[in-house]
Amino acid sequence: MFRCSKALAPNVLSKSISEWEAFLGGTMNRIMAFVLMSLGMLASVGKADGINLPVRPIEIVNATVAITPAEDASMPGGEGFGRIFLGYASKGVSNGFVYWIASPSVEPFTVSGGRITFTPGNYNYAVSSESLNISATSLCCAVVLTFYGEADTYSFTLPSIITPTLNPTWHTQGGDEYEVYNVPVTVSTPVSEPGTLLLLGIGLVGLFVSLFRTTKPSQSLA
Repeated sequence: MFRCSKALAPNVLSKSISEWEAFLGGTMNRIMAFVLMSLGMLASVGKADGINLPVRPIEIVNATVAITPAEDASMPGGEGFGRIFLGYASKGVSNGFVYWIASPSVEPFTVSGGRITFTPGNYNYAVSSESLNISATSLCCAVVLTFYGEADTYSFTLPSIITPTLNPTWHTQGGDEYEVYNVPVTVSTPVSEPGTLLLLGIGLVGLFVSLFRTTKPSQSLA
């Protein structure tokens, strides 16, 4: 009958414990590194609304702001959606941003007698990352409109109540219903916060150390 030596049992047990400790230690290192990297990536992407991300101004452009109320979107030329469209040219290339209006109940403005009154607040379009923030300025009758998109941020000031130009081709050739011309718009790009870069750096270093320890040849026990 096969018998296991008593002197051999503690040696086998100690090897098993050390191996488990090494395995668990490496696993915990990888988990912590993954968590830190995930936090850093979430902080850098963090863009359901993008409102809290710092931005770096790129240029100031002369833009046209076109507005179509949601309740008028089904009319001929209504494009099928209520929206606020921002169009401009930069370095000879046309560009623009569209904030879609989900429904008349969440419109960021009201229309009466051809005049548009903006309503301060934060507005998000549910099926995309586009968002709009309207905030009152220190002036009595102006508001700041800021659009947040995937790549760029657009900020400009308009009177809180405006009388835009009515698009004459609205019912026949399409296009947006109301238009405001020659609006100075600041175009900015989101930038990562230092804390975000620190989290990513710590996570990458932790992952590298964990992989190095895992792949390092184990020393034979005497």
